[in-house]
Amino acid sequence: MEVVEGSVEGKYAAILSKPKAVQQKKDAVGGSVSATEEGVLPNPTSVEQRKSGHHVKPTTVNQPDGFLRYRKRERHSPDRRDAFLEAMEHAKNQQPCDDDTFQIDTLMSFFDCTKVASEKAVDHVLAYIRKRRDGLPQCRFDFLDASFVAELIRNYREFNACPSKDAYSFSPCLKQPFISRPQWFTKVDVLYVPVMVKKSYWVGVIVDLNVWAMYVVASNTACPSEVDLTSVITPFSILLPHLIGRYSVGNKAQELHFAPMTISRLELSALVEHPCKRCSAVVTLMLLELHAVGKPLNSVHFSDEQAKTAAENYTFETLQMCQPGKLPPPE
Repeated sequence: MEVVEGSVEGKYAAILSKPKAVQQKKDAVGGSVSATEEGVLPNPTSVEQRKSGHHVKPTTVNQPDGFLRYRKRERHSPDRRDAFLEAMEHAKNQQPCDDDTFQIDTLMSFFDCTKVASEKAVDHVLAYIRKRRDGLPQCRFDFLDASFVAELIRNYREFNACPSKDAYSFSPCLKQPFISRPQWFTKVDVLYVPVMVKKSYWVGVIVDLNVWAMYVVASNTACPSEVDLTSVITPFSILLPHLIGRYSVGNKAQELHFAPMTISRLELSALVEHPCKRCSAVVTLMLLELHAVGKPLNSVHFSDEQAKTAAENYTFETLQMCQPGKLPPPE
């Protein structure tokens, strides 16, 4: 797996739309504080990167309307926190619901950062992130559920053993992003997805459909190991082209003869004060959102307290989206 060095603000930022007039409003990442016009991200300059032996064409980026500058001074919301914990306590006394029904208590693993966040919790937060993304109709990126990649990888062994790849039947649920979300290639160029490695650590994967490449971002440069990471990302890079050829518009996969996507790990400086498995989910989502809006990842750093506060804010907004009225409005 090749490591890409330096800033990562170049290639993917081209997916962003041209900004309109900037207004003072709430930040888009992790429930951060508002930004004024002077605080908005400047347009990053072009950056040339190496990817699997080839030059990635540099480009420039404009700040999209609706996404404002990320700041690390996340606000605590004591009233919302108390209301959230009360909702958690109430949920413990309720009868188990159907698997398809939103269950408040699934958010707890994401909220408290005392253990590795569950796949369900991350998917719930991703639903909130997608809703916010859908407020930017001209943006050309999208977010995939963590369960999508997990299910795709579960297909790998049978797919690999199938003599005729065209005859292989993928799990029916894998078709869902192609019919319920903006079309890939025509409306989406870049996909963002969190991936759990060995049930113990979350990383982010940036899929560039046009370049046919995957880029991995992680909050800890030493974890997970290259061996563990490759064991998960490699099946993903092999299967996704076949899934694209089956369900996506166009014939990009066929033109490339279903070649696996190249994989690179972006080399970033220390991003978290004390990186650990327990906060890897929230930091992964913040990194993916920041990258989507053109923020150079090498310029961000999170303290433990900031990561925990962002986790709380993500869960507050997710609960408010799924069950309006459960929490008081933000301060």
